[in-house]
Amino acid sequence: MKKNRKFTLLLLLVVITSIAQAQTNFGVRTGLGLTSAERKIDKKSTEDISSLLGYQIGVASEKNLFKDFVYGRLDFLFFFQKWENTGWKNDNPESTIKLNYLQVNPMLKIGPPYWSDFYVQSGLYIGYAIRGKNNGQIIQFGKEADKMKALDFGGVMGLGWQYDHIQLGFDLQLGFSNLSNIKNTTLRNRNLMLTATYLFGDHPSPQAKMNYNAQTDTIKKPYRFKLSNKREKIYLHFSLPQFNFLRMMPENEGAKGSRGIRGGAIGLEYHYSNNQYIHFEVSFFSNYGLILPPHNDEDLMSSDGINFSNNHKLGRFSLGYGLSYSNYTLGKYFWFLFVLPIDTKSHNAFGLVFPVYFHAAEFLNIGVVYKPTFFRPNISNNFSYEHLVTIDFAWKIRIL
Repeated sequence: MKKNRKFTLLLLLVVITSIAQAQTNFGVRTGLGLTSAERKIDKKSTEDISSLLGYQIGVASEKNLFKDFVYGRLDFLFFFQKWENTGWKNDNPESTIKLNYLQVNPMLKIGPPYWSDFYVQSGLYIGYAIRGKNNGQIIQFGKEADKMKALDFGGVMGLGWQYDHIQLGFDLQLGFSNLSNIKNTTLRNRNLMLTATYLFGDHPSPQAKMNYNAQTDTIKKPYRFKLSNKREKIYLHFSLPQFNFLRMMPENEGAKGSRGIRGGAIGLEYHYSNNQYIHFEVSFFSNYGLILPPHNDEDLMSSDGINFSNNHKLGRFSLGYGLSYSNYTLGKYFWFLFVLPIDTKSHNAFGLVFPVYFHAAEFLNIGVVYKPTFFRPNISNNFSYEHLVTIDFAWKIRIL
């Protein structure tokens, strides 16, 4: 407990020092979302542990670094994480893990005037576990094989919307440190949080942003001219996902995760107003490599689907929301000149889709598409969380 107290005092000192600086705003922050982990054995097999609801609460500080749109951010949080484990310590095939962390998040936040009230942020998190339970039994922290490591750190990426003193956003946390002491086993935190922050002090008003934007016409006006949304026009959307992250729950099996670079999507966009459009697309993804064949008896995972979304254009960004249908397939495959399926399982799932794209060039868009699914009508376990997250490059060409 002495180490925990020392670490807590150190975190408090860092936050108090940051808040005490001139021109630093501070406030309160809370978050709610999915907390999980990723386990690897022998650096080969990857397993996503089932996500459960977690929350965070604490204080936030923000310092203006440049022209009211580049900020330094520091959050001090109590973070409650909870997830279902299918084999922690290899003697408890199904267990519920609860972990309480004290966490510091140093980040850089960017919200230029031509992005309206939206912002992006990125940085690190540093956490220290002060308490943990495994099915009601206290988890011990230390360096022994039957204990977990208390220190955790990783990266944070997020985006959000700010109005005056209020910030609403999404944060994705990817752990870098290995929490497991078991040989040839790695265990890393994975969290997706919906956050809300209230900051006291002065903030740039919408009029101040407009005034700054008027002084920087070379930044804003050319993009508004080029990106002026064309009303009642139809575009062909063609994308090549480069990084795909798939999580699925096959029937009578635990959670399985995979990543790959094989996939694509084709769709149509109808711009029905100056800043809104609807998007329909068909997509596919597989973890089968583009060049090298899979290993014999290796799990092959794929997801084919259809999604429909309504989208809003905000300067160079577009944000969307809608519905999705996916068909997930898991199979054992044998490679001999070509891929031969040995045993496959597939199921349908319905859920949502949230696309975010950045207009990088005349035709090129770089985006992140998050497709969570929840309802599976054709298997016994009807409700379960699965997802496909795609980072892709999209080309949009006007056809009408």
